[in-house]
Amino acid sequence: MTFIVVEGIDGVGKSTFAKELSSRLRARYVTSVPSHLLGMKRFVDAYASAATHYMFYRYCIHATSKKIRQHLRRGETVVADRYWYTTVATHRTLGVPCRSSDFASVVQPDVVYFVTASEDVRVQRMVRRGLDANDVRMRDTATA
Repeated sequence: MTFIVVEGIDGVGKSTFAKELSSRLRARYVTSVPSHLLGMKRFVDAYASAATHYMFYRYCIHATSKKIRQHLRRGETVVADRYWYTTVATHRTLGVPCRSSDFASVVQPDVVYFVTASEDVRVQRMVRRGLDANDVRMRDTATA
């Protein structure tokens, strides 16, 4: 039972890498937002202030951590597509006063992969999948 996290900024291929890794390892694939909160995620991404956005994602990470803990207790390997590292980094970029200690109680990974890609590749990937509200939020921060 190993807990692996795949981190990186939007458009670098985290999901592609995490899904392939979990398939090859026959591991449980999880995302930072539980499936029952996906509808709320779309609303929060589109309309919430940066601080509210952070509170939502912090809640999601804590909820996901509980599920990860259950999988690990059953002896499963878990691969997470994004976790608290990117959440903190993203929101600090947006000016939210957040700390890594906000996640002291969550399951900590055994391995973290940080995926990168050139800006051209990132833009191509994001345009191909369609820009979501988070992509626009971060793009606007980068050009401000």
